[in-house]
Amino acid sequence: MKTEQLREIEKVYPSSNFFSFSAHFPKDKEKYVQEAWPMVKSALEFYDISCSLDLVEGSMTISALRWHVSEVIFIQARIVLFLFSTSTVSAPEELFPELKAFLVGPNCSYLKALQELTSCFVVVHDDVVFAKGSFNGLRIVRMVVEDCFVYKVSAESLIARVTKEGGLHGWNAMNGIRDLHI
Repeated sequence: MKTEQLREIEKVYPSSNFFSFSAHFPKDKEKYVQEAWPMVKSALEFYDISCSLDLVEGSMTISALRWHVSEVIFIQARIVLFLFSTSTVSAPEELFPELKAFLVGPNCSYLKALQELTSCFVVVHDDVVFAKGSFNGLRIVRMVVEDCFVYKVSAESLIARVTKEGGLHGWNAMNGIRDLHI
């Protein structure tokens, strides 16, 4: 559902001059989304991108006029919205120690190898994984973490696969890791 402001803009300007994108989030993430939404909204409004949050439908919508926002900025905003709606991997509390072992490894060896490979700073604390680094490095970190938690694959085999295919710069993070499971 669009806000009144967006409806007024759509009346004045044809849809061909208007970017719009919506993403849905699961009901269990509603509290997380609601808490973080003001920060996301202010960051996007800095770039003249209108935002709306609909908790009833469980959706987030962004929109902008084509001549106010470059297409690249809007695509990046779409990526932010998509990642924001799908950013958490949840695991049952009793399984977390086992899943954490798949990621960290003996004496933190897998975690250190992942940090060296991606040039990212990665920390595992309680039931949260923190990462900081370059965009490509973070994509690989995220895929390794998700695959350790979802498919219960040791990070060692995933890191070896990425290293074999040329490391961070020679490997496309969008395909490759999930080929191990097919």
